[in-house]
Amino acid sequence: MKEYLNCGVYEVDLKGTTDASFKGAHPSIIIRKLTEPTFYFIIPLTTYTKEKWEKLRKYGCCKIDSTGSIARIDKMQIRENVDIPKRYMQFGKYIVPTYDEMLKVLEKAKNCFSLSVDKASRAYQKFHSQYTMFDTEWKTFLATQSVDNTKFSIVTVEPLELAYPLKEVKNLTFEDITNILKNSIYFFKLAYNKDGEILQVKLSKKP
Repeated sequence: MKEYLNCGVYEVDLKGTTDASFKGAHPSIIIRKLTEPTFYFIIPLTTYTKEKWEKLRKYGCCKIDSTGSIARIDKMQIRENVDIPKRYMQFGKYIVPTYDEMLKVLEKAKNCFSLSVDKASRAYQKFHSQYTMFDTEWKTFLATQSVDNTKFSIVTVEPLELAYPLKEVKNLTFEDITNILKNSIYFFKLAYNKDGEILQVKLSKKP
């Protein structure tokens, strides 16, 4: 006999702080993780109303007619079994969606995760391309003390201030730029000019 089902409707502490963020114990579909058997993907359930459904269907949520609920796939989490104390009961009975209903929820969850991974892959490719380019051009400047063959341009010589096209680092954070710039002999101040669409790098050899 199983202590936990691999998939079913359980009472789950979703750690929310308000009702809108699922405060307290909440009915949820659990899906056991393949590689970590004490961890589960959690899909919260919310009571079906026509108004809610019209609002949530565009987020890839899934209606479960037999239980009068909506599976909030857009709010999927991961929780350990300590946050899943027991099966969820309504009117003294377990909630048991039909197989076809559960399959539909699982397929939508899988599709949502797949699309999210695809989006993350494309985003990371853009990030890594710009990170590598900026890092390479910064090292070129340090090695040659020239902006030739880079996208840097000199704004002022004394004090030394460089500019870099903002669009070429739009997928990076300030922390990424700082991480690259700090590996040099220079102290620097970093800013960006939205109007001029440039990243400003002020350099000095003294703090």
